[in-house]
Parts: sequence; structure tokens; C-alpha cells
Amino acid sequence: MFVWPFIHKCTTAGCADAIIYVIDKTTFDYTRLTGHGKNVTSLCLLGQNKIISGSWDGTAKVWDVETGECLQTLEGHDNGVCVGYDAGSDTIYTGASGRAEGGGIVGCDLRVWRKSTTEGATAEGKYECVNVTSPHTGPIRGIAVTTLGVVTCSNDADVCVCDLSSGAVIQRIGCDDASNPFLLCCAVVECEGRLGDCEEGGSCYKHVVTGAENGQAFVSCLSDGSVRQTIPHPGTVWCVAGLGNGDLVTGCHDGKVRVFTRDVARVAPEEVVREYEGECEKFSSSMKNGPSKAEIDKLDLWEDHHGIRKEEGTVQVFNKQGTAIAARYESGNWIEVGEVTGYGGGEEVSGGGARSEREKRT
Repeated sequence: MFVWPFIHKCTTAGCADAIIYVIDKTTFDYTRLTGHGKNVTSLCLLGQNKIISGSWDGTAKVWDVETGECLQTLEGHDNGVCVGYDAGSDTIYTGASGRAEGGGIVGCDLRVWRKSTTEGATAEGKYECVNVTSPHTGPIRGIAVTTLGVVTCSNDADVCVCDLSSGAVIQRIGCDDASNPFLLCCAVVECEGRLGDCEEGGSCYKHVVTGAENGQAFVSCLSDGSVRQTIPHPGTVWCVAGLGNGDLVTGCHDGKVRVFTRDVARVAPEEVVREYEGECEKFSSSMKNGPSKAEIDKLDLWEDHHGIRKEEGTVQVFNKQGTAIAARYESGNWIEVGEVTGYGGGEEVSGGGARSEREKRT
């Protein structure tokens, strides 16, 4: 997974090889930031020359991108970590994917970190955890920060808006989809003018956009929590971001980046739109139909799953007594998600490509 925050003259990319690459936007030369033990899953700006990263190694790290120095490691998380930052209060927010325990997932916590102000303390100037809350019943997959609160999304198919100071839930937003898809990423998009019948919110209107494993991007109004638009994709939506002009950019499992706009003068040519719509329809059809017997016969047998090791968070489809079931690899164990009722092809889907029953553990 790649994420690209912009820092002054550089771009940073966090990758599955546990390395953060700092890339000069003019020369494309790059340096490496090393220190994480597993996949880098999240990056966020932290001032002009600093970033914070989250990883499947259970930590978040604060970096100086000019010197390459790791300034601090934030610990205490279970497995995957996503990160967010509020510049106004100099506060870091981290969300954890949790760990397998007793047939379920625990430790899906949101942590609030602030600078130590204790005079003479050895940790002075470092971030320390001041609050821990559990807004979700499933792994927290994305964090976005707005003046209205900390926005989190989860495998439990909910978006939560949490208090900036305490992390307590002040609003809960459903994705308005009966399939209860995993929500893998979120972003807050601000734009002038209304979307649908949204209420006016000062000089601009705030919407939270979430990307889902079922190929949808949901646009919800933060003023009332209602879903205003559902944008189809031909694959899992892994990342979303707002562009300062009100446009929305998404990264899809098919390897393509797409920009969506409300400006009719900048809509893509008709042939491009038709191609996109055709790809979306093909993916939607594949998700509605279960795998064939021939496809099931090619899958790894569920009784052999104890000997199969994958990256944390990988979802794989298995053959369980002639039925296709999806399972997620977490904390060294395969946790059965449910029977596959839609299929996008391929036995290893890494969070996308298979549609299953709601997670049994949530």
C-alpha cells in the first residue's frame, strides 16, 4: 500500500517493505527512512519537515524527513496502526486494528497523544498518550481530522466522529449499505456550494468520504450524518483524499487513480466515462455471483490453513467442505469471516474481491 503526503519539496511513500521513501519532487531522487518492522500502512504530515507513520508492527513513529531521524516511537497498539494529526492543538491520533482473542478482535482503540508539559520530565517535548477510547467494534482502518472532530472508519462498517480532546464518540455514521462492507480509508472534503440537500455549514460544506472493500466510495454529510452519494469503483477502494478545490481522488484495487469533480466543465470525455462505467458494472456483477465449483476446487483447503502464513490483514478465500469461505490473517491466526456470497476472482484478495457475511466476531 502506498500513501503520499506532500512535505515542502518532497513526497513521501510508505510501502509494504516497511520502508518510507522520501522522494524529491523535482529530481525524483529518494532517501529511505527505516525503522518499522512491518508494512507501513499510514502517513500523515506533522509540521513542515516532519511526518508520522503507522505500521503493522504495532507502532507509530515521528520522523524528521530532512535528517532521516526517528524522533519518537509511539507504542501500545495491537497490530496495524493508522494515524492523524491536528495542527491547531499539536495532537496526534492513532487507531489500532486490534488483536485476535477468544475468537474475536479486541484492542481496536483510538489513542490521543499530546506533548508532555511536565516540567523537568525526561519525556518533556515528547508526545504522550492522554486518552484511550474504543469507538468501534472492528479494526480501525482510517483517520481524518476536521474542526468538527476526529473521523475514524472501521471494518464494522461505521464512521465515527470523535471529540478532539477526549476521543469520545459524538456522532456515528453508517455507510447506508446492507452488505456492511469493511471501510478501509476516510478523508474529509470541503467545498463551496451544497451537495444534494446538505445544510449550509459556514463558508464551506464538510463531507466525509470513505472507501470500502466492496468497490464503493461513500460521501456523507457531517452536519447530519446522511449518505449523499455512493460512487462505484471496479475494485476495492484503498485510499481517498480531498483536493483543495473540492475534487476527490481515489486509489482502487485495479491499480488506477481516479479524480471526481463537481465541475461539469472538467468532466472526462464521454468515452472515458463509458469505459469507467463498464468496468464498474463488470465488477458489480462479479460481486453478486458466488464462485463456481471449478473455482472453489482450486482454492486452498480450510483444513490446511494452520500451515499457511501471510501478511497481517490479508484476506484469503478457502475451500471449506465444498463451500467458499473468507478468512482474515491477524495475530498469526486465520479468523473465519463468513461464506463468500460474491466473488471478484482470485483466491487471495487482500481485503477486496470477495463479499462475505458480516464478520462473525463483531
